[in-house]
Amino acid sequence: MAGLGTFVRRLFSADDAGISVPAMDGVFKPDNRLEEAERLLSLPAIDNLVASPARLLCSSGNTLFRIDLGRAGASAVAIAEFAAPISFVASAPDGRLAVGIEGEGLQIGQPGTWRRIGLPGGVASCLTAGLFTVDGSLYLCVGSRKHPARDWKRDLMEGGSSGVVLAIDPDSGSQRELAAGLAFPNGAVML
Repeated sequence: MAGLGTFVRRLFSADDAGISVPAMDGVFKPDNRLEEAERLLSLPAIDNLVASPARLLCSSGNTLFRIDLGRAGASAVAIAEFAAPISFVASAPDGRLAVGIEGEGLQIGQPGTWRRIGLPGGVASCLTAGLFTVDGSLYLCVGSRKHPARDWKRDLMEGGSSGVVLAIDPDSGSQRELAAGLAFPNGAVML
């Protein structure tokens, strides 16, 4: 019983012996490089940063921007505007872009030459990520068939697993399902 009393005293005592925080050294040292980095550009709600073969792109709301880097700093030039907020941007090796539009679906092409790709029901409202493969296919992540992307928290709390990953041929628009029953797939990377 004496051991339990000692444990309780150490747990709730005012001295530092029982509640020490490890020194912030080595792997526990905070990484503040992003917070301390020089700001090159300010855009409201900047999102979806992507490097294409010839340029750097980002989105802000429903506008797609080209980022020009120069000696005087960076500037953003609007190159396309869509009817709804942009949910993702992907760049192909040949320079084509895939842009997910919240609730609207998928657009593929270049500014001024966009082509809408028809998607099956429930898929167009929650496009979360896209990735062009080396053979030119587009892998498309759909977070949920039940909720739009902005309601990801609702999908999480409901334990949703209606997400899918599709492979799309950008030229023909043909599609095949690679994976289904996923809990909000939200990114794709080629290894």
